[in-house]
Amino acid sequence: MTSIENINPEKSLYINGQWQQGESTVANINPSDISETIGHFAQATAAQVDQA
Repeated sequence: MTSIENINPEKSLYINGQWQQGESTVANINPSDISETIGHFAQATAAQVDQA
């Protein structure tokens, strides 16, 4: 299992008890101010979705 200290939270997914890198990231936009990005989150591949 990968240690939490060695992961990038914006690109990581916790799947089946292990940290994995997502394929890409997606921005989370503030719906009340679309010029503001709240954060970036990992986007899983289809295979990672199946594992979850």
